[in-house]
Amino acid sequence: MTFRLAVTLSLFAILLAACGGAPAADDTASAASVAEADPAQQQAAVPQQQQPTPVPGAPEGVVAVVNGEPITEEAFNAALARRETEFDAADRETLENFVLNTLINQEVTEQAAVLLEIGVTDDVVQAEINALKGLLDGDEAAWTEWLTVNGYTSETEFAAELRNQLLVSRVRDFVVGDTPQQTTLQVQARHILVETEADALMLRNRLENGEDFVLLAAQFSKDITTKDAGGDLGWFAREELLEPRVAEVAFTQQPGEISMPVATRLGYHIIETLQFDDLPVQPEKQAQIAQGIFDDWLTTETDSAIIEIYR
Repeated sequence: MTFRLAVTLSLFAILLAACGGAPAADDTASAASVAEADPAQQQAAVPQQQQPTPVPGAPEGVVAVVNGEPITEEAFNAALARRETEFDAADRETLENFVLNTLINQEVTEQAAVLLEIGVTDDVVQAEINALKGLLDGDEAAWTEWLTVNGYTSETEFAAELRNQLLVSRVRDFVVGDTPQQTTLQVQARHILVETEADALMLRNRLENGEDFVLLAAQFSKDITTKDAGGDLGWFAREELLEPRVAEVAFTQQPGEISMPVATRLGYHIIETLQFDDLPVQPEKQAQIAQGIFDDWLTTETDSAIIEIYR
């Protein structure tokens, strides 16, 4: 019998990257890509820091070093094998980079946990494993099969990965703190998304010359879910968008101000800030805002880390 059992805590849900994630075959942009995360997309997402340049002289059996701590080739290959069973990557290199970034983010978070004096005991890990076994009615043969199907060679290997997941979860809870808030500063903005910087500059010039934003969005924008609404992204908090650069620009402009071209993984945006207000945070957006806070923290920690890549 071949089956999968959903693990209640997922490292890849916790490290939901606003800008990255598993590769998608369809490159058509949508408002969900910019404004609201699909739960399945969140589960696969990992913040994408700038990939460090590989350096020569690799230590034997090491694929990366984070602040002096190695990520071994064995750990990388094991994680890669598990991810291959879950995602259909457009190409091997994309999947490998995704896995390596995930391991780097995990190591950065684990190092922060030491400084924050956050840990996970053996008893907590074993309790989680016992709970998972309970879903299989204590059938050891079924448990062994589940481990194999999901890419684990032993319960010990799974326990180590589960400990990492629980640790990241606790760090995330610490970083996010008391959010969500009842109200927060939000902005209403609209955008036009195009493929090239030249197209974006052309549209900005037309807007500066008095042409209508709504009409230009309807005609040119690649964002299929906002173009017919004049590119309106609605109201959102600073940490809410999956494309943090769009939020950053919208929040730093004055109402009525139109940005220069803003590059993201989707293309080039022309962003107009419309208005600001302190508004209630909708329940369905609380998780997105909390995740955005953690993503910002993780990006800061990763940017300040010394990372060497050997592959």
